[in-house]
Amino acid sequence: MALTLTDPLRLLIGPTVHLWFLPFIILSSPLVLLALHAMTSARHVWILSLLLIPAAMGALWAHDRIAPPEPVIQWAFAALPFLYGLLSAGGQRHDAVAAPLLFATASCVGASLLWGSIPAPFLLLACLLFEGLWRLPLSHPALPALGQLAYGIYLVHPFFMLVWYRFAGGWSAIAGAISVFAASASAAWLIRRLPGGRLIA
Repeated sequence: MALTLTDPLRLLIGPTVHLWFLPFIILSSPLVLLALHAMTSARHVWILSLLLIPAAMGALWAHDRIAPPEPVIQWAFAALPFLYGLLSAGGQRHDAVAAPLLFATASCVGASLLWGSIPAPFLLLACLLFEGLWRLPLSHPALPALGQLAYGIYLVHPFFMLVWYRFAGGWSAIAGAISVFAASASAAWLIRRLPGGRLIA
């Protein structure tokens, strides 16, 4: 479809919609440099956090109410955590960690109250979990091993999602998420122990 240009947006996806994040990261990367130059003090972090609340809420509104075509709808979903990540980096550097939390809380609570955004509470929970885990003294030897499985899990989880929904689709979404993750992690662990497996996972 991308080669025939019947749908030009396919050029922002690639061969599969599962790769929507690649052009998103490429096109949004300049914002990282801009954010580094804009956040040179705690005051700047606070100002930018407040200014970006409407942008995050607008992206959530577009995701929930307009439902733009792929991959724009995925980009709208990713806008808030992406902006939060930029602000969090500045907040950590300039001792203004409350500013990105205010950004995430105000954006998500506002979106929930104004139009009942479904993803907003989960995005806020993810930001809060990140803030909590960031402060833990995570030094367990199992953590590097889990980190080494991350790419393999990413590669194989679509397969296990298909298997799950084909044979156990009637179960709860939480059970599905846990089962798919466990199966993907196990497969990634096994692949890394096969000859040449570490080259691909």
